[in-house]
Amino acid sequence: MDKKEQENIKSVESSNSTENMDLDKKENRNESEEALKPIEISDKTEPEQAQKNKKNKTTIIIVALSIVILLLIIALVGSFISLNHKFNSIASENKTEENGESQTQTVATSSETTEFSSEKEVLSLLTDEVSLALVDSESFPEIEVVFDLNTDKEIVEEDLNFTVKENQKIIEDVKVGILRSGSDTQLIFNYTSEYINNTFNAQNVSIDFNIASVDIPFTYLVPARQELSPRYVCYNTDNYPEVTMYFSFMGINEEITNAILENPEYYKLYENGELITLNDISKLSGENGSLSIDIVMDTSSSMEGGRLNTIKDVASRFVQNMRMSQNDRLALMSFSDPYSINQYSFTNNTMSVKNQIENLYTTGGSTSLYKAMQEAVMKTAYNGQSGSKYIIVFTDGEDNDSGYVTAGTVINDALQYGVQIYAVGMTEDFQLRNIAESTGGEYFTVSDNLYQLYDLYESIYQKKKNQYVITYTSNIQEKQKRVVDMEYNSPLFTSVYQGEIIPKLIYDMDVIDCMREYQINWSRSLNELDATCLYNYTNPENRNENSCYKIAADQVKRKLKERNTYSDFSTPIFNLVAATKVSDTHYCLTVNKHFVQNYYENGRYKKTFYVGRTYDYNVIYKNNKWVVDSVTDLDVPAVFYMDDTFATLSDNQYN
Repeated sequence: MDKKEQENIKSVESSNSTENMDLDKKENRNESEEALKPIEISDKTEPEQAQKNKKNKTTIIIVALSIVILLLIIALVGSFISLNHKFNSIASENKTEENGESQTQTVATSSETTEFSSEKEVLSLLTDEVSLALVDSESFPEIEVVFDLNTDKEIVEEDLNFTVKENQKIIEDVKVGILRSGSDTQLIFNYTSEYINNTFNAQNVSIDFNIASVDIPFTYLVPARQELSPRYVCYNTDNYPEVTMYFSFMGINEEITNAILENPEYYKLYENGELITLNDISKLSGENGSLSIDIVMDTSSSMEGGRLNTIKDVASRFVQNMRMSQNDRLALMSFSDPYSINQYSFTNNTMSVKNQIENLYTTGGSTSLYKAMQEAVMKTAYNGQSGSKYIIVFTDGEDNDSGYVTAGTVINDALQYGVQIYAVGMTEDFQLRNIAESTGGEYFTVSDNLYQLYDLYESIYQKKKNQYVITYTSNIQEKQKRVVDMEYNSPLFTSVYQGEIIPKLIYDMDVIDCMREYQINWSRSLNELDATCLYNYTNPENRNENSCYKIAADQVKRKLKERNTYSDFSTPIFNLVAATKVSDTHYCLTVNKHFVQNYYENGRYKKTFYVGRTYDYNVIYKNNKWVVDSVTDLDVPAVFYMDDTFATLSDNQYN
């Protein structure tokens, strides 16, 4: 059958079918419509519904897979965090075991304890279980921090994990303690701050605590840094090259600070600009402290009656209440005129000194104050005891009978031998104040209520007993004057000091006394035009050109021939520059000598010269005493000064 025939047959069949459908519609329209409608809908929507159902199933599967994947991711993250926590805790525990420390720096992330291979537990706290209670910085740099714990967890110091940071810097040495009182528990941390306040204002310091996974940041206030003034500085060189310095620190309101300032790391000491290593820094009040005191009391006629009795009572009570250490020494000197100066021996027996005071009585009319002070300085300097040394003198009047001993002589000797002078007068005395303050001491005045003296004596004693003591070994072999600089820098205090130290050059006081008497009588011989004044202090048997006696005798002869000119000379103030012990009976002393020369012509005053010269003297032991045998001018030109302080140079010269 060809294609055309097939199309004809199909067309006929279609036509027949149409006719039959029309007959059915006519016979039963309602039934046909109801039958045809569902068949039409069903045939038309079946592919779309199937596709929609397929899409719904795919969506459900995707959502389910997403949920599963999300759950897997959450599980993996949780496992990773748990493993990381275990790893950090084990590493921290191993670090603690290696360092032998109970403190660790583990940061826990869970409030639950975790088991490790070491079978130890790491404590974790919640934020509301730990709170800051107190920060105590009053004793800075020592810091104390207290936390309150609101937890029932058992806490042991050894298992407590924490870190402490100040200004982001970890503090290594922290001590922790646990205080339990009933149901209350506190953590107490103590450490030394490394912060240094370089300003003179209070400063805030930031601090971060991490305690068993709880971070607690806060700040505390560092007090303002104070500038301290070194006072009452003196020294001892009896054991040179070991040098001992004594000093106090004055703080606010000119009061001695009681702060503990004995950390050698805060000190720097220089001799002539060279840094020196300190041997020790301590307080004088310690067992090894040594203090020598000479109480000098005026017994001139002006002290008669109740005044002397009051002074004796005050001094007796002071001595009786002294808290002397085994190395301390005490002595008494009484004075009036030049021939009534009585120096008692230094002793550790306070009752002996008390009895000496009670037996004092007035002995003369004049007041040889400077001569008595000069002798007290020398006796104290050469009392055979090391340590800090001072004299405390009371007088009711001014000096009026010390001969050739001047205030300058007293100051010079006190500075040269490291003896401080404290003086008490009943009226203002400029010279006495100058002596005291120039030697590093103080001057006080009292009213008619002499019982004030007790408080003064006690105050001075306490100042000295509470001094700081630095010992060091000098790198300068020669016993010569040197400049000493001291710097102190701690977190709370700063201080600087500069002064001079002159090592004790001679340990035999008789040699020094010989040189002093020679200088005094040298000026006497020229003023009185009598060379025999030097007879007992020189060697008249030496007739050489450099003989001290022969030189003085020749000078007197020349002056006796001068009719129109005349000079008077003050008692020289001399400093030992160097000393060489040639033998047990021979010293060579280099002396720097200052004196005042008033020049007259035709009986009229013309001018004053303030002169400084340097000489070498040979001092020998002859006929059971020390004498000045010969002198050599060192060919150093004379130096002229503006005044008798010998501080400022002048162009003034001899004509």
